[in-house]
Amino acid sequence: MTILEKALERMDTVWEAEQDVRRTMGEDYTFITKDDGMWEGSFQSEHMKAKHTFDLISPVINQMVSDQRATRIGINCLPVSSDASTKLADKRGGILRAIQEDCDAIDHYARAYEEAAICGFGALRVKTKYVTDEAWEQELCIEQVTSAFSCAFIDPASQKPDGSDSFWGFVIHDYTDEQLKREFNIEAGEVDDFQDTVYEWKDSDTNRTRVAEYYYKEPVTKTIALMDDGSTYDLNETDLNMLIEAGLTVVKQRKCEGYKVMKAVLSGNKVLSQPEETPFDAIPIIPVYGVSRFVNGKRYSFGIVRKAKDPNRLINWVKSRTVEEAAYSPAKKVAMTNKSIQENQDDVANLTDPTRPILGYTPDANAPNAGLPTIIGGYELNMGMENLAMTTQASMREIIGVFGGNVDPSQSSLSGNAINMLQGRSDNGTFVYQDNLMVGIERVGEICNSALSKVYPEQRQIFMLDDSGERTREAINMPSDGEMLNDLSVGKYKVTITAGASYATQRREVSDKLQSLISADPSLMGIAGDILVKNLDLGDGGALAGRLRKRAISQGVIDESEMNDDEREDMAGMMQAQQAQQAQQAQLAELDMQLEVQRRQLELAKLQAETQETVSKVGLNEAKTVGEMAKAQKVQVETEFAINNPAKVTAVL
Repeated sequence: MTILEKALERMDTVWEAEQDVRRTMGEDYTFITKDDGMWEGSFQSEHMKAKHTFDLISPVINQMVSDQRATRIGINCLPVSSDASTKLADKRGGILRAIQEDCDAIDHYARAYEEAAICGFGALRVKTKYVTDEAWEQELCIEQVTSAFSCAFIDPASQKPDGSDSFWGFVIHDYTDEQLKREFNIEAGEVDDFQDTVYEWKDSDTNRTRVAEYYYKEPVTKTIALMDDGSTYDLNETDLNMLIEAGLTVVKQRKCEGYKVMKAVLSGNKVLSQPEETPFDAIPIIPVYGVSRFVNGKRYSFGIVRKAKDPNRLINWVKSRTVEEAAYSPAKKVAMTNKSIQENQDDVANLTDPTRPILGYTPDANAPNAGLPTIIGGYELNMGMENLAMTTQASMREIIGVFGGNVDPSQSSLSGNAINMLQGRSDNGTFVYQDNLMVGIERVGEICNSALSKVYPEQRQIFMLDDSGERTREAINMPSDGEMLNDLSVGKYKVTITAGASYATQRREVSDKLQSLISADPSLMGIAGDILVKNLDLGDGGALAGRLRKRAISQGVIDESEMNDDEREDMAGMMQAQQAQQAQQAQLAELDMQLEVQRRQLELAKLQAETQETVSKVGLNEAKTVGEMAKAQKVQVETEFAINNPAKVTAVL
């Protein structure tokens, strides 16, 4: 069987199984979106001239969708294999959150949720696209399948609410002749409708050709290898020699059965794009159901509109009939005696003048009530119709499961506690829709997570988003010091989903609490000042928060594990600068020490020279002193000799 024959057979299978359900979904959607859509069906009447629409369902759906749009969907990853790490799990979660923001996925979630609330079925999809028209790098993208009740089909054998057990699926697009020529370079006549197919590949109403993106699983045998560092690789996708060259050793390997997801584009009797492998390991079409039931193995899904259509139609009919009765009822008239009319002609002539509220009359004893003017005729409210409308409106609250002013304005006068109780009942009544959306979003995250390593295999810079909504740009699959930085091919990770207040609401709450804490303890400004400023609505708050954060980093308040790659880079540069400065200071200190030693050596040499000079001078002085003493001693001896031997002295003379 060819790929085309198999695809057409499967499309007929799903259409035969679900066409009645799909058509009813279309009626629900038309009921809420089309002008006069609420008058189609059993309550359509050609005899009624007044047809007014009192839409009590749209406000409920709008409120549900608004609440959903105000909800922040958080995607996180958790490590599940031995070679997975918490750090890389945070990085993967950041990548998924950035993908979600870049695709404006919150809007796509809300629109799929709206379709599920209206007709019981919405759909999301994951696909790849090039980063820019000129780029080779691809990125993941999350989208809603518009009008999913007629454009999104998955394997009818699928039983799981997220469609994870489906083996094939279709996304249908309606193409004009011009679009076919532009995108596929074919004429409309080249794609004919198969007359023997159940599904119509040509829309007879719009004359558009239906083109299908056909996804299907194809069995494949994989060889997986466990390495000595605990990591596991698919050898069909990874070169074993590269792993060995990287220093890894195979501990054991085995074969396992798996699937690869293929995609083809086709229509009618022609394959427009040949099958090619996708980066996904599951069908990337995710259903978002409303209320879903299985009857005899067949899924039936419906939304709020399904059970509320007839009550709302009845209200439209009753109120329109009431308006019609009022419009065709005789106008009110004033009954007066002829005498009163003749004697009060001016008042009678101005009877309809709102500035003349007084009507004079002439009493007549022969007339009933003495001739007092009486109002006769005019419209009287049909209390039976009014009671029917009120009873029907009250029943709608129970049918829809939403209680409050949208369905019954009279409840706006209730006390706060009563309103809270009704709000709790409303939340419970619509919880199934919210829960099914969360199931679908979690499946979107799982498909994106499993495709990360295939869509982002190369070294590149990629955006990440942290839990607070802060965007950073970091490297992935980047060699660094013999290791691979943020290697997306390593480890197995699980996706978890959280739903909470929007970023704006969270920022307000955080800023209020931080301001209270800092008011009580001003020293916290040095620790959490950047967080406070970041959560304030300030024009240059981001720049100020960045400066405060840089100061906190330089002071060691922020740990390295809390920094992003740019901050770690800046910190490393700062540390290198500090180390260079410290080394320079050490060199200067060493030079100062050497100079001090030389100075002291010079001083010592000078001191030694001065000491020697002093010693020399002292020796000379001592010699002079000894000579003088010798001379004095000689004189003294000669004097004493002369005194003692005067005769000898005389003789000598």
